[in-house]
Amino acid sequence: MNKIRFINSFRKFFFSFIMPFIFYSVSHAETVGVYYNLDVEQIKFAAVDVKAALEHKGYAVELFPLSSLNNSYTNKKVVIGLATDIAITGIFTNQGGSVPSGLGEQAYALRTTKQGQTSYWVLGGDINGAMYGGLQIAENISRDGFSVSYNNQESPFMLNRGMKLNMPLDRRIPTYVGGWSSNSAKQAIPHVWDITFWKKLIDQQARNRYNLLSVWVHHPFPALMNKG
Repeated sequence: MNKIRFINSFRKFFFSFIMPFIFYSVSHAETVGVYYNLDVEQIKFAAVDVKAALEHKGYAVELFPLSSLNNSYTNKKVVIGLATDIAITGIFTNQGGSVPSGLGEQAYALRTTKQGQTSYWVLGGDINGAMYGGLQIAENISRDGFSVSYNNQESPFMLNRGMKLNMPLDRRIPTYVGGWSSNSAKQAIPHVWDITFWKKLIDQQARNRYNLLSVWVHHPFPALMNKG
């Protein structure tokens, strides 16, 4: 009986005091707009990570097409685009930003403007540079929220960065290392035929700024053909 009274009392306390606080916190979360080109998959990939980082920090997120960017947006914002896009850089300079120069392949600049609300700008030398910059600002937000200002540029020391994968296909075609005696090869075989594995692997490569995947395998045709 005492246990039932305790449960009923706790329910009253939760819905009377705790639940309104949760609702108030969620409904009054500060809003951040994320502007990016919805049609470019690399930039979309980075924008999704930016959204996740902001939500993890307690912000409400609005996603907008880059074409809708204007000077009248009143909330904080993250803008991901190209340094050569005059429409973006025009608004960027109007809000006190200094456009970077000399951005090459896979390079990006991170900038912060304070006019009105704080805004983060990712300006890529090309599409992949914009993606890498977007991934970097997502990592920065995960760590620091909107508490840090940025005025830096990054460019790759090596244009091709990646990993070598010794890939087993089946028992007839294990890997170059260990042959069929390799337990790791046996465990890996179901996964290399699963498209989900490849999607996760390549996504993680991008997040780690890798852009090359070298797959090593014995002649693949025995694994691709049915037994006669």
